[in-house]
Parts: sequence; C-alpha cells; structure tokens
Amino acid sequence: YELLNKLNIKESSIVFVNLNDDTEKLVYILNMKKFFNELNYVVTLDNANLKNTFQSAGVRYTISKHEIASKLLASYIFEPDVAVYSEEIIAYPQTDEHYDIKEFMVLDNNPYKDQYYEKVFFDMKKEFNVVLIGMVKVEEGKRTLLKNPEDSIKITEGDYLIMITNKKSVKKLKSFFNVEEGYIRD
Repeated sequence: YELLNKLNIKESSIVFVNLNDDTEKLVYILNMKKFFNELNYVVTLDNANLKNTFQSAGVRYTISKHEIASKLLASYIFEPDVAVYSEEIIAYPQTDEHYDIKEFMVLDNNPYKDQYYEKVFFDMKKEFNVVLIGMVKVEEGKRTLLKNPEDSIKITEGDYLIMITNKKSVKKLKSFFNVEEGYIRD
C-alpha cells in the first residue's frame, strides 16, 4: 500500500483490479478500501452472480465477461448486422474513418452548456458528423446515465455527452470541448 501511495494512486480516476480469480479480486479490493476508500474501482468478473457482492464492497463498475459474450452471441443470432456494428464500435478505431463511442465533459465555457439536448443533438451531427446517443447527469456526486434522453433535458456544467464518433472528429471535439475525452474524476 505504501508503494501504491508513492505511485499517487489517490489521484487515479479509476483503478482496474486485474487478478486471476474473483475471490482474489474481492479480497484485494476489501483491503484496498481500508487505505483508499474514495477511489473508483472496476473489475471484470468470471461469475456474474458476484456482481452485487462486488458493488456492495464498493466497486463502482463490474463487467461480466460471460454476460457481454452472451449478449453479443444472441445479437449475432437474431440481429447479425447489429452485432457486427456493436463489435466495431467497442473496438479501438484504427483509421480516421473507424467509429468509436466517446464521452466528453461539459465545462463552464462550453457553448452547449444550458442548451437543450435536441438542439445539441442536431448541432453535433451538422458540425462534427457525430451522433449524440446519451449523456450522464452528475448531481451531488451521483452519476445518472440517460440513454437517448428527452429533448427537453438541459445540458449543464459537469454533464458528460456520449456520442458515436470517428477518429477524425475526435480531434475537433477535443478542441471544441477544451477537455480530453473520457471520465474526469469528480
């Protein structure tokens, strides 16, 4: 724990715990929480039944490898084009034309601050060739994911806009949002 402290782990936005089995991960996280309780932890699980246990232990994000694989497999069976699209979206973009899902935080000086979702949706498509698919409202430290929210939702400082974008547009977005993509520690 002293070494993790020297590595400045307290400044991490998210800590990914990647050990061999779920029991090992749970014990490690419980011990970590004694020293670094305020950090956000993420784990991948082999056993999806342990999701609630890990969340009760203070893990913010739990990802079940088998659940993701099962959902993708079902999609290939019933909606093969959707499955191919999903697979491409979650892969890292190799060229400027490849697409990815990104999120950008709205800062105080962002022109989209205090605008309605619908207006921003159309403006982002026109200006950046980006499809806005949702947002995260951050209120009193609580993050609420809104998938394709109502048009009347207002974007405020500290919210995150989630979009499908290609690599070429990300460069323009970084300049426009005046912030790096991704989660910024609260």
